[in-house]
Amino acid sequence: ASVDRNPMELTESGLQGPSLVDKAHAPLISGLPDDIALSCLARIPREYHARLKCVSKRWRELICSEEWHAYRLKHNMTETWIYALCKDKFEQLCCYVLDPRMPKRGWQRMKGLPPLSLKRKGMGFEVVGRKIFLLGGCGWIEDATDEVYCYDATLNTWTEAAPMSTARCYFACEALDDKIYAIGGLGSNSSDPHSWDTYDSHTNCWTSHADLNIIPDTEDSIVLDGKIYIRCGASAVSSHVYAVVYEPSNGTWQHADADMVSGWRGPAVVVDGTLYVLDQSSGTRLMMWQKDIREWVAVGRLSPLLTRPPCRLIALGDCIFVIGKGLSTVVFHVGNARNMDGVLRIPSQRIDSDGPYRLLYCSGKGDKAGVIQELEKGVEPNLGDYDKRTALHLASCENCTEVVLLLLEKGADVNSTDRWGRTPLSDARSSGHEDICGILEAHGGIDPVGLDSQTPCYEIDHTEVDMNESILIGEGAYGEVYLVKWRGTEVAAKTIRSSIASNQMVKKTFLKELALWQKLRHPNIVQFLGVLKDSDRLIFLTEYLRNGSLYDILKKKGRLDPVTAVAYALDIARGMNYLHQHKPHAIIHRDLTPRNVLQDEAGHLKVTDFGLSKFAQEKDAYGYKMTGGTGSYRYMAPEVYRRESYGKSVDVFSFALLVHEMFQGGPSNREDAPEQVADKRAYEDSRPYLPSFVYPEPIKKKYDIEVMTLVIGFFKHAGTRIKIAVPHSKKLSHSWRIS
Repeated sequence: ASVDRNPMELTESGLQGPSLVDKAHAPLISGLPDDIALSCLARIPREYHARLKCVSKRWRELICSEEWHAYRLKHNMTETWIYALCKDKFEQLCCYVLDPRMPKRGWQRMKGLPPLSLKRKGMGFEVVGRKIFLLGGCGWIEDATDEVYCYDATLNTWTEAAPMSTARCYFACEALDDKIYAIGGLGSNSSDPHSWDTYDSHTNCWTSHADLNIIPDTEDSIVLDGKIYIRCGASAVSSHVYAVVYEPSNGTWQHADADMVSGWRGPAVVVDGTLYVLDQSSGTRLMMWQKDIREWVAVGRLSPLLTRPPCRLIALGDCIFVIGKGLSTVVFHVGNARNMDGVLRIPSQRIDSDGPYRLLYCSGKGDKAGVIQELEKGVEPNLGDYDKRTALHLASCENCTEVVLLLLEKGADVNSTDRWGRTPLSDARSSGHEDICGILEAHGGIDPVGLDSQTPCYEIDHTEVDMNESILIGEGAYGEVYLVKWRGTEVAAKTIRSSIASNQMVKKTFLKELALWQKLRHPNIVQFLGVLKDSDRLIFLTEYLRNGSLYDILKKKGRLDPVTAVAYALDIARGMNYLHQHKPHAIIHRDLTPRNVLQDEAGHLKVTDFGLSKFAQEKDAYGYKMTGGTGSYRYMAPEVYRRESYGKSVDVFSFALLVHEMFQGGPSNREDAPEQVADKRAYEDSRPYLPSFVYPEPIKKKYDIEVMTLVIGFFKHAGTRIKIAVPHSKKLSHSWRIS
């Protein structure tokens, strides 16, 4: 794909009007005629063009002009970049760019993909001239679409192009004679279009054609000798490869050469009119189709160099780029393919999977500088968490005005909906943030939830949930947990034991607390959805996380590796810090245990059941008592056990025990009764140790102690001292004062 423009830097505008070098302006370069200045500037490599635009308005207009590109093309100064479309950890669409002249810089992420395309799959991806096109596709619950988006390299902007004549996904897409061909694939409503559409980029128009020779199940496509070849899906009962070829001269599709097609069993590319295929059926061999003798010939073996499939092949000049998993890339000259001399390896691109998570965290915290930092790294502003809550959802809910304005400026979708159909305006309105509501409405925000002002927003009609169809999935100190369906989504229904809920004072306090919980939004806390209205029992709904709890993880895996343990610790710390920093009053968990930390489908941890023990304590005066069977005693802070006044520091104590347990592989003093463990910690200052044989070697280094300091630091303002014992038999400890 040859696009002579820097896609990493968005510009303000393009150029319109007559030749820039003929305009009566100040000279491009003082003391030089403009034609000579243009000759000098055009020789500057493409990677520096973004900086050139900052010199002056005239330089910016020149670099965005057609004249600039025409001059570079005429004098063979154009630079070809490779674009790779892939998915990140959150199954969001992303695009990476490689400058072949500077391979050591590796792949760079392209900014600003169209928001509506981020969750799609089966899309077409093609380049015509200096324009990139994203075509069609579908989602997990979205049918095939006919939408087309165009990236203009001159203006560095995405716009919506004319839609395809037929909605398609998983189709073949090729460019030939400045036209785009969208062929076969799957259509809307599971239909199979035996057709193809052609797009003229000059007129922005599509033309539809039908041909029964086109099989919708397409696997690969190439352009060879001015014709389009489509390899179709292999038969389930035969190893025969089927392909068709398009002849532009008469506009018909015919069966392709059987001998040529027989060897087309992997990624293919055309170099100087010769077809090469990566055959991965036995090892990895580069095969070449020799038209004169009508045979496939082995050119070279790449098995030691390549990742396993899937791979894609791209040709630039006489070089083939083999792009594999993680964007690991191998480059070789076709003339050296037999002995693989001069092979260049570009290491796997480490896609920053935590970038979207940091963006969400900073947005909910109101950290504008942090949000800017993540956006500048290329994180999409419309990325969502497992529940599809975006950064704008979190910033709106937390009344972070500056972050809301910034996200809207950077292209955040004002009406993105989460898993429950709530928009940022829905969250802002339910939280009572009138200023945020005004900003969102001014940008076209809507509230589809349409909350009834006479009904508390956390109340759910009990008829929406059929508890008779529920499945018991757990039982804790406060009641049972059931799996139910609400509005088509699986959620967890938590019942409060009658021994607690029967007290009217406790019930009144509980319902008041629910109004607060409904406003909480954070990627690391389990989302509260509401309480069943007019139910004879006290039942509230939360999101359902099927991956289980930290307790289940430790029971299955035992001791975690340091990287995983620290990542999990950060997840818990972020969620707890959000609760502790809540205004006007901090939310204290009081019962932070491995069972109350759940894992979502993206592998991140979320804190649940925060604040429930508060109601248990209120009921305690009426005879209810927390039992050691829940594990609460084992993670209880000494001041809680001693019935003393306490604050946020009790959660920090429990958190430290969770971190210790992740490195240890299980609770310390597991042979002792939980209440006995709590008693020793409260009255004998007993603390757990990490034996030397399980102490992580990297953690002994100063750098990793600083990492742990950072983790603990998420609980700022807790005012507590944490002891973590060092290895071996010495009774020493590292201490941090968090203030």
